[in-house]
Amino acid sequence: RSNMNRQQLKDEAIDVVSTRYKIHDSIKTDVDKRKFVADHREEVKTVMRDLYYLHIAQDVLSRSTCLRRNYGAVIVKDDRIVSCGYNGAPAGETNCSDLGYCARQAMGVPAGQRYELCVACHAEENSIINASKEEMKGATIYIAGVNIDGTPANPQPCLMCRKMIKNSGIVRVVGLVDGGPVNLDITEPPRVRV
Repeated sequence: RSNMNRQQLKDEAIDVVSTRYKIHDSIKTDVDKRKFVADHREEVKTVMRDLYYLHIAQDVLSRSTCLRRNYGAVIVKDDRIVSCGYNGAPAGETNCSDLGYCARQAMGVPAGQRYELCVACHAEENSIINASKEEMKGATIYIAGVNIDGTPANPQPCLMCRKMIKNSGIVRVVGLVDGGPVNLDITEPPRVRV
């Protein structure tokens, strides 16, 4: 999807932005489209840029070796890709896809729990490991995910990745949700009062 031409990306951005304003059905002609873009130029440009990098994150996730869900992450600063990462076993270790089974799944661990039992590094973690602190300061990380059945996966970083993102200097987190970019909140973790 990252090989979309500029016009395809612009059309997709217009769809996303006009749907946000609930006026998608009123844009029927090229004249309507040009007027909409003129009225929402900066937002359409931002969504186009976000979609572009999210499509690259979707391409990156195709390298994932997880048997449950695949994630891709792309760190961008000043409109330049700094680093990419996908979820998979650390260098030198056997991937779950090569073993043919997931240890957490074999133990009956529900999705989203007991990450410490997983051999894989997360996409966000891998992208952060492969970039310098200076490159990440003020950057944006784009996250896309897909479940093994092909349905979209929740791009919200886990608590471990959330901490790494905050400490890395990354200031914006964008996830692919319902086909469009969404700013993800990593300001405060959910806390359980004891």
